[in-house]
Amino acid sequence: MDLGLISSYGDFNGDKAVDVVIVDQKNNKIIILYWDNTINEFEQINICQSCYPVKDILIQGTIPLDYDYDGYLDILVVLGYEEGFMINILRQNGVQNGYPNFDKTQEKYSSSSYPFVGDFLGDHKTSIMITTETQRLVVQYGLQQPIDFLDLVDSSCSIKDFEKTVSAQLLNPHFSSFVDVSSDCRADLIITSDLGIEYWYTKYVPNVVAETTDQLLNKQPRFCLQIIDSFQSGAELKTLDFVDINFDGSIDMIYVFERNDVQNLVINYNLYENPSNPPNLCQANTKDSDKQMAYPYSEFSLLGTTTKLVTPLSNGDQAVKLYDYKKLDLQLALAPFIRFGDYLASGYPGAFMIIYNETTFKPNIYYFKNVPISSGCELESRMCRQLIVDNDPGDHFYLITEMEGINVAFFDFGENGRLDFLVNSISMDEDQKPRYNLAAFYNYISLDAFFLKALGINGQCAADEESKISCQGSLYYGATYQFRVTDISGTYKPAAGVQLYQSAYSPLQLPYSYMGLGRTNNYIENFYLGVPLLNGQIRQWTPIIPNSQLIVSPYRDDTKQWTLSIFIEPTEAILVVVIVTIIILFVLGGIIIWKHIKEKEDDKKNQEQFFQMFR
Repeated sequence: MDLGLISSYGDFNGDKAVDVVIVDQKNNKIIILYWDNTINEFEQINICQSCYPVKDILIQGTIPLDYDYDGYLDILVVLGYEEGFMINILRQNGVQNGYPNFDKTQEKYSSSSYPFVGDFLGDHKTSIMITTETQRLVVQYGLQQPIDFLDLVDSSCSIKDFEKTVSAQLLNPHFSSFVDVSSDCRADLIITSDLGIEYWYTKYVPNVVAETTDQLLNKQPRFCLQIIDSFQSGAELKTLDFVDINFDGSIDMIYVFERNDVQNLVINYNLYENPSNPPNLCQANTKDSDKQMAYPYSEFSLLGTTTKLVTPLSNGDQAVKLYDYKKLDLQLALAPFIRFGDYLASGYPGAFMIIYNETTFKPNIYYFKNVPISSGCELESRMCRQLIVDNDPGDHFYLITEMEGINVAFFDFGENGRLDFLVNSISMDEDQKPRYNLAAFYNYISLDAFFLKALGINGQCAADEESKISCQGSLYYGATYQFRVTDISGTYKPAAGVQLYQSAYSPLQLPYSYMGLGRTNNYIENFYLGVPLLNGQIRQWTPIIPNSQLIVSPYRDDTKQWTLSIFIEPTEAILVVVIVTIIILFVLGGIIIWKHIKEKEDDKKNQEQFFQMFR
């Protein structure tokens, strides 16, 4: 079906099913595909059809967020024009015919770069970062004017000349992220600009009494610029992503750079090893030590000498390149990507990439599987991994590769804990207008591994079951999860997941964190949630049953009011356990009944013998 381009995900009607936002550039409108679990189908709804009639200001993308902090999901619409981008908000306003109704707000902001979002003020609310030629600004609902990002920077813990970053333009496209890389369960800020990769550590800010107007406006200095990791010798960053690629409980940085017309894949392991001892999970949360604040990755200038994990991007022996969307000339705000997902729930996620086919001059989708490196690993006590193209005919990824795909993303049809795929491909009509095709690939693989899905909402929901479920669409950008899992050998392993850490250029991250657990025969222990509040609040729950879908409500700042709802997804193994349990109960019931009857017969015989003594 020719609908448009997949733009973002979100649960807009609070039914615990992920919906898909489509941008139809032909008609400059937005479509939401609502997933209905009762019939396993999408329901197509056009929203705010007359909101953006101007053809020279095209919709470039969308970012779901709870803009007005009312517990319901709104949509940030990114519009493109010659000077940069303009943003507008579609707010939920009631229900019409069983689906949310959206109204266009009067608020508009221009930005020289694509906006991205996060809880930058540490107050549960989602903020928007926009840029001008000389400033970086933070926009939030309820504030009369944007906040200068420099007001949120602590100069005492930042490097010299940190102020020069505000005039540095973000890359086009950029891959800025709000993600916990310091393993303290408090999201840090990674900004990719003309200067390089800027690492802004998020410091712990204890509860203070507001003494100034700035403090009343939540202008608490909390970001510390630790390093600008510059790309040298003509290197150009092509894409960047974050994932725990080697299942060690810390978030690694994976990116592709190009130099001398060759693209290289870098797996930059997190140097902070997360301990498997439960008391140490997230416990650096309030320390802000020099070790904790340090850049946790190898600098780009040292990669050629200190690590062997810089490899040419290739399909076997053939060098390949990420697809450059500018070749399409379709005015789309898309960025090359490494899109990670653990469809086997092994704990070692693989990745989709769009590769340029130099023979057909068209884009092709390739799946890169995550495999171990047997030799040459320089990480002590930890496993190194590598990403190689999955050419195994039994995996059937060649079916996707044969499509002229321009976009691919993971999805979970039916919310059963198995990651499926959505694919956007493109073809030209007879009048040479693009036709966007949407295809779905369902995951039928029978898994012998377990998973955990965790959704953190933004704290607006009260700590009661009814309201917590009704506003579960109120997403929390930058939520962090850490926990401990036991593998089948009995070894404890730390694990980590991050939720919605990127938002620019349609990263198509699912609204929850999906974490493969591999094969385990035990409960998940010491499950932590951390949200990027000023004082770095965390909460622990234990134990958690594998194959669970969690909804965590971090209500306000009081962790005692934070609640956890658990939805268990049954598997074939659970069915076997239920059958065996029922059989055992029947056997035990039969034994009990037989014992009861036998006991009554023995009592009757004893009574007869007793009466015979008196006859």
